[in-house]
Amino acid sequence: MLRSYEAAHTVLEMTYRHLQFLPVVLCLLLLATFLITYAIAAGTGHVDPGFPYISYSGNVPPESCIFGQLLNISACLELLCVYIRYRQVTETEADKDELNFVSAIIGSLACLGLDLVANFQERSVFVVHLVGAGVCFFGGTVYFVMQTIITRRMKQQKLFYVRLLLSLICCCCCFSTVIPGGIAMFIFDGEDPMKWKPTDRGYVTHLVSAISEWVVSVSFCLFILTFYSEFKEISIESPVFRKSPPDASTTNIQL
Repeated sequence: MLRSYEAAHTVLEMTYRHLQFLPVVLCLLLLATFLITYAIAAGTGHVDPGFPYISYSGNVPPESCIFGQLLNISACLELLCVYIRYRQVTETEADKDELNFVSAIIGSLACLGLDLVANFQERSVFVVHLVGAGVCFFGGTVYFVMQTIITRRMKQQKLFYVRLLLSLICCCCCFSTVIPGGIAMFIFDGEDPMKWKPTDRGYVTHLVSAISEWVVSVSFCLFILTFYSEFKEISIESPVFRKSPPDASTTNIQL
């Protein structure tokens, strides 16, 4: 009986390694989501092939189904990355203030924003989709800036400069997406905003906004990929729950 208990205990006590593949999978999944849905939407004539907004590629079935499903998975993986990064930093002496905690909260909100973008299409529920996109892009940018500061404190110089560059790109492109995009929609005089034509008023401004959105999205993916080297050095053990009855000794329950 004792041997069987010890064997079960050993099996349940798991250590999860190779965490570096998590940001790689997330990066590839996001890029695949954007490219696959764009190819389907452009091929079926649902969007204009010349740099539509990413969300335009996920408005109409069948691409909207793929868009929503893959982004839901991506949001879960991204939340897991945020949590692992938070726990990793808390185990070091590089950051003892609230910056790491606040960055984890903002990163989690960015994941929620991505989930809203996935499930509320722009053409169906515009306001919720717009809120989700704003939380995702601006929240994600703030999270990356905070992670860049934390990287500086951890004295990882090369990684710091890479993340600083990507953070600056994200900051610039977020504003160059929102401001020109708002102006373009305000002066738009075409028939369908899903299919902009060069003759439509505000076309160039729209093009700047759409290209900026693609650039910031790719920059997000590349920033996530920078966690590869740090996640490679850590592992996670299965959690332990401790039940403490008032009249009994502490009992450890392994998952």
